[in-house]
Amino acid sequence: MSRYTSLCAAIRIVEGIREIFQIGTVQEQKSDEIRRDLMDIAKDVRYGGVWSGDYEIVAKCLEECAEQNCFVCGYKKLLPNGSCTEALKKDAAAAIRHLGRESAKREEATE
Repeated sequence: MSRYTSLCAAIRIVEGIREIFQIGTVQEQKSDEIRRDLMDIAKDVRYGGVWSGDYEIVAKCLEECAEQNCFVCGYKKLLPNGSCTEALKKDAAAAIRHLGRESAKREEATE
């Protein structure tokens, strides 16, 4: 079984478990978060996890988000109504995973 197929199976399992919980419970919310994380990881596995954004913009927007300076955040201008934080988190996670892979490649090359 490929890693992608395994992740898809895990997503289906989490979706099945989610149906057991009552709507609005903490368990349902956590299962939603797990499902979204697994879906993001599956995208990375399937497409190689290549991220081609600007690290500095993501870092700056994360700082602004932490300080709740929404009026200067680039993501808020692009994605209003709270979806900006979700998009920023996904970009930050993709950037971190991409940097991790690049770092691992450099370490392998020096060995």
